[in-house]
Amino acid sequence: MEVLVWFKYQLLNFREAELLAVAGMLGVSESELDLRMPPGVAWPGTFRYATVPSEAVARQITERCALVSGMFEVWGGGLETVEALEADVRRRIGMGKGGPMGRYVGPGVEPYTFRFNVFGFGIAYTHTEKVAEMTETARYLDLSCGVVQLKDPDVTLWVHVSYGEEVMYRTAIQDRAEAAEEEEAGAETETETGGSGGGKGRRKRERKGELKNPQTAAEKEERARLVGSWRAKFVGREIALGQESNKAVGQLTLKNRAYLGPTSMTSQLSLLTCNMARVRGGTLVMDPFCGTGSILIWAAKLGAHVLGGDIDLLTLRGKALGEKGNKNVFDNFAQYGLPPPEIVRADNHMRPWTGARGGVSGDEGDPGWLDSIVADPPYGIRAGGRKSQAGGKRGVVGDIPEHRKKDHIPSTVGYPLVECIDDLMDTAAQMLRVGGRMAYWMPAVQGVTDSMPEHLASHPCLAHVSACEQMLACNISRFLVTVEKVKAWNPDTQATWDAHRASERPKPVYSCFDDGTALTLGERHRQKMAKAGTRNYLGRSKHV
Repeated sequence: MEVLVWFKYQLLNFREAELLAVAGMLGVSESELDLRMPPGVAWPGTFRYATVPSEAVARQITERCALVSGMFEVWGGGLETVEALEADVRRRIGMGKGGPMGRYVGPGVEPYTFRFNVFGFGIAYTHTEKVAEMTETARYLDLSCGVVQLKDPDVTLWVHVSYGEEVMYRTAIQDRAEAAEEEEAGAETETETGGSGGGKGRRKRERKGELKNPQTAAEKEERARLVGSWRAKFVGREIALGQESNKAVGQLTLKNRAYLGPTSMTSQLSLLTCNMARVRGGTLVMDPFCGTGSILIWAAKLGAHVLGGDIDLLTLRGKALGEKGNKNVFDNFAQYGLPPPEIVRADNHMRPWTGARGGVSGDEGDPGWLDSIVADPPYGIRAGGRKSQAGGKRGVVGDIPEHRKKDHIPSTVGYPLVECIDDLMDTAAQMLRVGGRMAYWMPAVQGVTDSMPEHLASHPCLAHVSACEQMLACNISRFLVTVEKVKAWNPDTQATWDAHRASERPKPVYSCFDDGTALTLGERHRQKMAKAGTRNYLGRSKHV
């Protein structure tokens, strides 16, 4: 069946990739889903057409995705004119006796109950405008046998109207221009009268009121022109809304989390990471940089068995938080009633894990034992990467007295991000099952999306699935990169990978800057702080 997918207008580069990942997890391939842009909608608009095998699958996808607001059976879609929409509705569903909804309420059920919802992308409708839209749609749908019922109706109908981003941008530009003019006029009034001129907040409220509630003839004419300038309109029956995922994201928000760190990932991004890695119930998921457990919490929420590691023992053990007492990563799981995770102090550079057959992970013929790997490696700004090195900078290992062994913390040195990503690839190639996925985050410089694949480390056993960019402050962004294991590990592939790691490679995107220097983000940050004559905000002058 053909459905209209209604995306949220956020994290625009992630939406389609997440939908494809979740659909694939439910057995719907990319070709079967046939995700496409409807006529009259341009990227990054919120609407897409797709094909799903059943309503049950559509509900499962909607309930799981973090960025899908809903799915609707397509009854019709038209460009710029109501006549085109009405013709498409008649072509798709027909207009027999009693209208098209007899198919959904069962034979002999009359009258049926229904309700309408109206959504405009690029405009905020007034109540009067919504009623007018419902009335116009009801006219050509022939709902004469139905009864309006707002609570639990037999059928919920939606009218989605796309005005395109041009309307939003134009309105925003007009708002800014009008605000500047009013601010200038207010300043002149204040100078002349010695008063405040009414304040910026009041003028902003007045401007918004004029936009939605026009008073003069000119304002009403402009509003009518704006409402009538839609690009595409869709009519359909509601199958599912993304309320379950919204509710769960709200429940797991960081605001109420018992134990947090400086880099704890938000609830929505943690769900996105799990979706890209295709985490599901009964699978085994590992996070080698688990920290306070944000991503693993979502994996456990989805029913997976979770395993975490981190080199920072203080983060895992927790610190005293005043009246709340000594909290740690296990308290976060207990807070949500989730089973406790398996957490170990581990170094991703020197993996302690054994293989599926009891030998070293990655032995020839070892099938792998992990279904998914999720990771948010340290970038070197808020929390720098560390790896174990015997003896630290001195390189000399001394005997550890017996009474110190219990609380001994091995020496560590800086862990360059390039090496960290390479080690992650090695981990995925040796420990994932064939078909398993790894989703990890990495920093980058904005504006290099087109050249992204050539910079990514590529293991012979792995295939890159997607790289979704999230814009951050200044010229820095970060990517959620997803790879899938496509063939079993063997010594030959390892030899190829080792040769690739040892070779001269292009500068990674997370080390290249406009001035041509090749610095890690941490080095870049330290240089900026040194120029300002201050120490970094972590209070350490060396590794960030």
